[in-house]
Amino acid sequence: MSENGLSKYVVQVMVRENGDESTWKDVATVEVPPRTKRKTIIEKAHEQSALTAAGSDGQVVRVLDEESAGGFPVAVVAGPERLVVG
Repeated sequence: MSENGLSKYVVQVMVRENGDESTWKDVATVEVPPRTKRKTIIEKAHEQSALTAAGSDGQVVRVLDEESAGGFPVAVVAGPERLVVG
């Protein structure tokens, strides 16, 4: 949750690349009240013209909360191999 009491979400669209490969591309960051439905978040991203600029009708979109959309550093430590996240 951001400092103004709103929740931040990242809206992504699926971008088809060579052949069958596809990737997700961030198109908007939206701040809305907590517990807002995904449909409303996507509509707000559309109002920002982020979705129409990203592609055509029928595109596949997804909504990630700010924490899920962020990255996490990962490292493998020496000795008995184990993965360390964060």
